[in-house]
Amino acid sequence: MKMIMKRILIALLILLTSLSVFAAEANSDGVLSLVPVCDTEGRLTLTVSSFDIPSEYWVYTEDIDLWLINDKGSAVNLNDKGTWSRERIKDSPDLNQRTAVFTTTGVDSIHNAGAYKIKVNYLAGASKDIDKRNRAEVAYEQEKPFYCGGYVFSCSELAMSVDKCTSDGKTLRIEHTIKGLSQSPKAIIDPYSINYYLQTEKPYLDSYGKTSVYGDMPKGSKITSLGNDKYLLEAPLVDNKAQAVTIAYDLYVNKYTMACVNKEGLVLAAGAECISQEAQEVKEETKTEETQEGNGITGAAVTTPSSSYSTKTKLLIAGIVVLVIIIAGYLLTKKDDNITPTEERKE
Repeated sequence: MKMIMKRILIALLILLTSLSVFAAEANSDGVLSLVPVCDTEGRLTLTVSSFDIPSEYWVYTEDIDLWLINDKGSAVNLNDKGTWSRERIKDSPDLNQRTAVFTTTGVDSIHNAGAYKIKVNYLAGASKDIDKRNRAEVAYEQEKPFYCGGYVFSCSELAMSVDKCTSDGKTLRIEHTIKGLSQSPKAIIDPYSINYYLQTEKPYLDSYGKTSVYGDMPKGSKITSLGNDKYLLEAPLVDNKAQAVTIAYDLYVNKYTMACVNKEGLVLAAGAECISQEAQEVKEETKTEETQEGNGITGAAVTTPSSSYSTKTKLLIAGIVVLVIIIAGYLLTKKDDNITPTEERKE
């Protein structure tokens, strides 16, 4: 009887040991801390930190299989949609060795707002150096739920240009193009949210009641949409000349602060010099005349005969005429010298 009980105990121990080993190999708790965050551009950032892993164990980021799962259960693999900040991590007092960050490339990786999950599958094992071959590895699987507000706005989708700036002594007209003002329902931007700056010859009264030669648009300005992302800004500017205009992007969209800068770190902006309406009309008339001189061939540069002669040509013609007169006079004189006295008496 004792022998039977002993065998039963041994069998139970073997079974419990097997279960514990299996649990370690299919550990769903994992040894990594997962912190997923998405921004207003729909970009996903995942911070991975080791916190409960043997000191001699490393996790190589290239071995992490990363999935994004939406609230409907649809999964997208992110392995080739971003980059890692480190090659490997381990549990260490050095935070640089302990943490790696995965960031999706580009924008709009997560477009819709809603509940999501990050799922990771990875291996952890001992390694004496960077070479991870011939090491004992344990497989882990983890999931981390999070909420994402979805895509709102991206500065990379915003573009602006000043197409024309003219004034006729009474009204300033600025034709410009701004792309990307309506990127999502959360960020439909009024063109007046854009900053417009004007430089004039004389002081003027701007929309804030300030008098200066450089500042915001004149009081009473209005913007009209021309379609296809084009807009017309008209502003009263009496007895004054506009010299230059600048439009710059620096605004607050709902609860989101957008800091749009270019590659040099400067606020995204565009500008142009302003010309008088009269000069613009003269330029257009000249352009029309040049087109008419093209012998009716659109887009071709055709040389037309000139109706007037140059000074050199006139001098050459005059010289030829004088030479002909001299030669004719010489021939007539020679003919008179050949007449005999008899011929003269006959006459």
